[in-house]
Amino acid sequence: MSSWGWGSVFGGRVAKSKDAPKNAILNLRCTLEMRAKQEKHLQNQIDEQDAIARKNVTTNKGV
Repeated sequence: MSSWGWGSVFGGRVAKSKDAPKNAILNLRCTLEMRAKQEKHLQNQIDEQDAIARKNVTTNKGV
């Protein structure tokens, strides 16, 4: 029973809890970068489709 000790019962996860906020911040930064790339890609698609629509409107063509 001495291998368990009170430290492992009440404070055994101190090292893991210390890194949790840092890991959460890194995870959020990664997610933020991915969302920014996704937003840029979607905006490019919107611009392309808008240009196609404007071109078709001016030439009175149906797609």
